[in-house]
Amino acid sequence: MDRDKIKKLIEEVSGKPLERDSELLGSGVIDSMMTMMLVGRLEEIFGVTFDAEDFTHHNFNSLDSIIALVASKKKG
Repeated sequence: MDRDKIKKLIEEVSGKPLERDSELLGSGVIDSMMTMMLVGRLEEIFGVTFDAEDFTHHNFNSLDSIIALVASKKKG
């Protein structure tokens, strides 16, 4: 399932366990460099491409927002 894969990727990149409703950016779970590493892995695993306008605090601040972004990219 995409949720489990994305959660595992975030945990691998951050080196921290992730709660479902964790705030990722504001709480320091991931930083800007980790976000870029995560984006590369998401693109590789899910076959999606992110545009410059996708790189917002809202899109990368929670597991649910990342899942929604990946889902929207998979739909095309």
